[in-house]
Amino acid sequence: MATTPPRTGASAAGRAPSPRSGAIPKDHRPDLKQLVLVLTVTADGAVPLTHRLAAGNTNDDRTHIDTWDELRALTGGAGFLYVADSKLCTREQMSHIDREGGRFVTVLPRTRREDGQLRDWMSSSTPQVHRSRAPPGQAPRRP
Repeated sequence: MATTPPRTGASAAGRAPSPRSGAIPKDHRPDLKQLVLVLTVTADGAVPLTHRLAAGNTNDDRTHIDTWDELRALTGGAGFLYVADSKLCTREQMSHIDREGGRFVTVLPRTRREDGQLRDWMSSSTPQVHRSRAPPGQAPRRP
């Protein structure tokens, strides 16, 4: 899973990435340099796999392509499931992962047209629910 929480302070080398001019920290503390930590961990135990730092005003909805490409190189292929926050939900990023043979799960922001379409359909329909995976030792139930 990839997340990009904002952090304040200096890097281990004592320097934070230089922010672009005009950046205003969220906490209104211009005396504290901010940075974005892109941290990628495993699903089974949250073991860190990769990380990188970016300027505090880096738009984190542009970080997923680099993160996914890095994971693909690290694992030797696209056979992993990339789970990310709603910032992944851009045409450019999702298309990149799909085009490269990857799989992903993300949250659909309410601002997307598809969210309203799904909500409308759910309120006027009775969707069929099927278990996609049975617990170990049990056969999946068929409808």
